[in-house]
Amino acid sequence: MKASEATEAIHEMLQSTVSTWPGYDPAQVPFVIYDENDVFYVNHPSPPPARPANLMAATAVEIGGVLSATVPAVLAEDAPQLVPLAYHEGFHVHQAEFAEGQAFDFFNALAHYPELDADYRALCGLETAILNNVEIEPIKRASQLSAVARRRGRLLGARSDDLVHYEHMMERNEGTASYVEQQARRAIYGVEPSPVAFNTGWSRFYSTGAAICWLLDALAVAWHEAVEAGQSLSQVLTATYAPVELPDLRPIVDAQQHEIEQIQTEIDAKIATDLNDTLTIHYAAGIQLDLRNVRVEDDNIYVGE
Repeated sequence: MKASEATEAIHEMLQSTVSTWPGYDPAQVPFVIYDENDVFYVNHPSPPPARPANLMAATAVEIGGVLSATVPAVLAEDAPQLVPLAYHEGFHVHQAEFAEGQAFDFFNALAHYPELDADYRALCGLETAILNNVEIEPIKRASQLSAVARRRGRLLGARSDDLVHYEHMMERNEGTASYVEQQARRAIYGVEPSPVAFNTGWSRFYSTGAAICWLLDALAVAWHEAVEAGQSLSQVLTATYAPVELPDLRPIVDAQQHEIEQIQTEIDAKIATDLNDTLTIHYAAGIQLDLRNVRVEDDNIYVGE
């Protein structure tokens, strides 16, 4: 969509909003909608005269002295894609009313994120299976997830406390915002949430967090208040539901270890290919210069042995 089209869709959205979270109303949120050529402001009390330099993503940032939801129009092809996204980003502005400061090292958490740890991947797979198994009664699934969350917390804590805080932050921030997005999509367009896909990366909390929100809804737990008071979704589960004994994860761990080895082989091959391309300069007439055969001594450049 163009920014002008997206702005028109958001204006229409704000004429009749739907309830997705207690106390959250997108009609009270300043929006900044943009594309590569234009920037439009909706509900914004102090639009800046020039294009803001911090328009880089769909998120919430301060613009014109006001925390605003920024929406890149390029992310949506039509209103059914755009409107739920606007609810998501607008919710990030609402979250500022109860969000806590980031009391951990974000980059240290990413540096130690155990995406290629077989035990962690096995727990991610088990969590995904539990969230998608709607045949099991909600209270049993909650107890299973409580056990998974406890074990995952111990695994992460052994690596770095920053990882534990990072997961809690991602659940509170992005899991709940994705839940709000799914709520809007269902209420406005009749589209139900998709099953949770297996994911071991940092973005997994968008979908797993939202799925936990839906489960807590089914259990009629006062979880919104707990999240606003500072708890993550996993903390709500572990505080409310006693854990059950988990199945033997060794077969899953072994399978994940095999997959990790395959991934690592692919990574090594890609690095070798990229390194070879980087170290070779291609000239016209088919001439190539391999930088591995170039050395510099006493300000002189030598090619070859």
